[in-house]
Amino acid sequence: MVQTSTGEIVERLLGDKQVLIQAAPGGGTRKIEAGTFPVRACLSDAQIHALVALGADVEARYEMPLDIEWVIDASGQIFLLQARPLRPSFPSGWRSML
Repeated sequence: MVQTSTGEIVERLLGDKQVLIQAAPGGGTRKIEAGTFPVRACLSDAQIHALVALGADVEARYEMPLDIEWVIDASGQIFLLQARPLRPSFPSGWRSML
C-alpha cells in the first residue's frame, strides 16, 4: 500500500507464489512449482513509485479515477495498456493499493 500524498510505501503484502507461469523459449509458457524460486516482492520500490506516478498522471489527464492496466517488460520499462472508468464495486481508497 502506498500513501499517495507522500509516496511512502506503508505496507507490502507478498502472495504465496505457489506456481509461477513464465514465458517459454520458442513460445508458449512453462509452469514452475513453489520451492524452485525465492519468495520475494514482484515489484521494486522504484517500480511501485513509477506505477503510483503513472496512476496519478492518468487520473489527472481524465479528471477521474480510472482502472488502469499495465505491464512491465523484461527490461523493466512500464507500459500503460488501457484505462477505463472504475466500476462501483471497487473499494474506496483504491489508489493507495498496489
